[in-house]
Amino acid sequence: MSDNTVRISDLSPDVQKQIPLSIRLAKDEYQLDELPVDVQNIILNYFKQQVVDDTDSQLFDVKLDVDAKGDLAHIISIKDLVLEYLRTYFGVTDGYPFDPKFSNNLKKYLHKRGTSVFHQLINEEVTKIIDVIKSDLGVLIEIENIDIQVVGNQSTIKIDILLNSQKHTLTVVY
Repeated sequence: MSDNTVRISDLSPDVQKQIPLSIRLAKDEYQLDELPVDVQNIILNYFKQQVVDDTDSQLFDVKLDVDAKGDLAHIISIKDLVLEYLRTYFGVTDGYPFDPKFSNNLKKYLHKRGTSVFHQLINEEVTKIIDVIKSDLGVLIEIENIDIQVVGNQSTIKIDILLNSQKHTLTVVY
């Protein structure tokens, strides 16, 4: 047990009160086997009661945003995962650095507006990535609506999807 280090200040206030004051004041960090047996038992019982319930939280992926702890931001829901995958895919317009063939053609198709195949090409591009995500994740995703608005040099594509029967909207701006 010599490699088990315990920091007194990390323990709950109730457990700290059970530890003699002389031990608490002497120093904050101890090797567990340095402490008296009765204090070891108090600390071990405390850690046994500290059961982490992570049955509700799953980590599906991470995104390249730094959270408050300085770590990569976690994606813990299917909804956030699907929307992040779509955002990432629609953000790659000139080829991905490790795979130049990986990109979407929405920006290119927006320049063909006014043609008879304009909406069809965009629908096919969105459907293609939705089908890939559906098969990879095994979730039910349906495209409800694709709205395209062009104002000056800025194009906005608003994609309404049904993800497990709940409506979500993704907006892509080029």
